[in-house]
Amino acid sequence: MCEGPPIGEETRPAYIIPRGNIMVVGGTYLLGDTNMEITRDEIKKIGNDARTLLPSLNIDYSNTWVGLRPSREAGIRTDIVRRQNVKGEDLPIFNNFGHGGSGRYWT
Repeated sequence: MCEGPPIGEETRPAYIIPRGNIMVVGGTYLLGDTNMEITRDEIKKIGNDARTLLPSLNIDYSNTWVGLRPSREAGIRTDIVRRQNVKGEDLPIFNNFGHGGSGRYWT
């Protein structure tokens, strides 16, 4: 993952993640953006960044998608709360969210 020049930016990190027989390339982290359509400019930028990271990468643009990731201004929340289910059983609920677009904060 790269978040600085010459590729990637804080709101547009560049990454390549192998997943079986495909490579996931990305991405964007645009706080408050709920647009579920990827733009041509975003596709072009992501593709260029991915080829800079891995010049031999052959990109097939036939499968593009947008995923929204939750984050929160208050920062990361990790704790355990207890709730009862419909049977009255006491269950632990593990809260672990607010990490931002990359799944964690990168510094």
